[in-house]
Amino acid sequence: MRLTALLPTLAACLFFAAPALADTDPGQPETAPALDRSAADALTAIAGELRAEVHRQRPAAQSDHPLTVDEAFRQIPAPRQPGDVFNWVRDHIDFEPYEATLRGPQGTLIAGSGNAIDQALLARALLSRAGFDSRFVTGRLHRADAETVLRNTLGSASLFLDGDRVATDTAADPRRDSLVASLQDHIWLEVRQGDEHRPFDVVAAPLFGITPATPSERHTSIPRSMQSTLRVQLVSHLTDDQSENNITLEGPLHQFAYRTISLSFEDDLARRGGHRPVVTIDDERSAGISLPVADLQHLELRFQMRIGTSEHRWRQTLFREDQGTHIFDMDHQHFSIAVIPGWTSPHHTSGLTADATEEALSAVDAWISAAQQGPTGVREQENAVMNRLGASLPFAFAQNLDRATVALASRHGVFPVMTRPRVVTTGILRRGDQLHVDFQVAGDRLETYPREGIPTLAAQAFMGLYGQTRHELVGEMIRQYYGRQGSATVGRVFREASRARVPFTTIHGGAMDRLESLTLGSIAREAIARSIRQQSRIVLAPTRHVEIEGIDRAGWWALDTASGLIDGGTADPLLTIVADTEDRTLPVDTLIRTHLHLMVQHYSAAAQAADVTDRFAGVTCSAARQFLNLGRAYCATSSPIALPSLSSCLDDPPSPGAGLLNMQRVSCEDQLAPTRCAALMATAFLDGRLAVADSSASSPPMLSGLCS
Repeated sequence: MRLTALLPTLAACLFFAAPALADTDPGQPETAPALDRSAADALTAIAGELRAEVHRQRPAAQSDHPLTVDEAFRQIPAPRQPGDVFNWVRDHIDFEPYEATLRGPQGTLIAGSGNAIDQALLARALLSRAGFDSRFVTGRLHRADAETVLRNTLGSASLFLDGDRVATDTAADPRRDSLVASLQDHIWLEVRQGDEHRPFDVVAAPLFGITPATPSERHTSIPRSMQSTLRVQLVSHLTDDQSENNITLEGPLHQFAYRTISLSFEDDLARRGGHRPVVTIDDERSAGISLPVADLQHLELRFQMRIGTSEHRWRQTLFREDQGTHIFDMDHQHFSIAVIPGWTSPHHTSGLTADATEEALSAVDAWISAAQQGPTGVREQENAVMNRLGASLPFAFAQNLDRATVALASRHGVFPVMTRPRVVTTGILRRGDQLHVDFQVAGDRLETYPREGIPTLAAQAFMGLYGQTRHELVGEMIRQYYGRQGSATVGRVFREASRARVPFTTIHGGAMDRLESLTLGSIAREAIARSIRQQSRIVLAPTRHVEIEGIDRAGWWALDTASGLIDGGTADPLLTIVADTEDRTLPVDTLIRTHLHLMVQHYSAAAQAADVTDRFAGVTCSAARQFLNLGRAYCATSSPIALPSLSSCLDDPPSPGAGLLNMQRVSCEDQLAPTRCAALMATAFLDGRLAVADSSASSPPMLSGLCS
């Protein structure tokens, strides 16, 4: 049976028997009746079909692209001298200019790219396998050499409008000048051969044994100013206005790279109704301080990420008692946190998904076996399944987002750089045989640089489109794979507000008084104010909540006028749902069917994410239409603002970030001029009117309009 047939078959099995209801004692662990032989055989057969499908798909997912240091080392031709290692890293790993170490050796292999630090870490690991000692060297590149590195990275291109080459403004981009200056601070290796140390600089030198950089210091390990760390805390807020740190996880960022942290809960028999959080990474398990559920107001994850000399903090609310159903009134709760510091690899996603599915199936086998012997703790069994299965969905989302990002960047003639990792938080709640799934991405930052010959406005066009595509993709993936409308994305909030004829307003540093007139909750107003005051954003928001699936929702678009990014904001917890909370226990066979169904949904999402077919092209086109609408709505009062012509934007492009530091003297419309032109430009790229070609081309490439 092929994958496409598995889902309906399993869905039919899921509803084969009506769930029996039973009262439960909230002070005791949830239990299920023993499983008879015929039911066990039926469940084992369904699990076997999925396991066989995973085995069939594994050969198609295999690739020569190495995902571990051992796999890369085996690809280096003998005799594996330093020069051989140099050539392999130079030819297989692309340069990407970001600060500090984010990925480590294995993460750099998975991404297929890295900055000078991560490439040096990978090279050192390979050299060590070959028996060579090396050390890190910090120093300076001459500006001309740094410009060469950047020029080789970005490349050059030409822009065509309706088939005619467009003469672009070649004035210096301040962001590009800043990037060149940062590249002058350089790091590379020196390898010991005999009695001498020879330079190993894959970023700035074409050959082993030379470097254009001037050394200043030598180090046995990466300097502290170039290291990165991550701290994750689970914090509970109680009814007496007290807060409690229930569990903390921290360490070097690269140790979490491309791994998933599972957060589950076990019953605390010492505290009636208490739940103890448990964090699992691979097979490492840590238990935290029990949550007093009866006194719990809201629960959140706090993230603290230090990248080099900069620090970034944010929060992810998991639940708030005044919005939706209390998550501990549900039968089961599970969250996963995936740290993705670079581009995803379809081969890594496929392999990870296959491994996670097989491990989850093994946990189901153990559950079936235990249930045949007698009653078994349901929470314990579900956690065993979820801790393994939760690894796949975040990478399926990231893979789809990366495919869209790379395609958009190519069309716009820009080079995207992931300067801060994506942290994808996934939540799964179960009530009876109903599963609720949602996920959000946070923490990431993308910088975009136009290729030589492409105007800076193209980078703004890309960033405006990217920010909206990222948010809309979450809702569309949930709709396609989990059969529900999905999370209340910002785009959905805006569409519902438009249908309800809710007015919109623009809030910025010179018009903070408008914030108080919004009939939104205090949490939403505080989040909007923080976005404006701390990040200098310009916000467009509905003036009141809209109701979606029985819950009041608030959402807004926050514009960074310097980069062009339009990022969505919401005050909602991760999973905000209204659900029946009648106490009941399902038969164990129905429970296991429910989890097998979820496995098929997860596996389908991840397997199809690694496919070459873009199932979500419509999301990008929807985001482009939304981009145009935002261009008309930002700063508007009584009626939408007219957009300029595309030709005027190309002939006389407005300056990005004009007046950013002095909004009181610059009108809102002047602030938004680059964004309106960027919206037109993004639409023209997707319609095929604008095209990017190699700089030597005399005619544009034959590209079909993605959204024409």
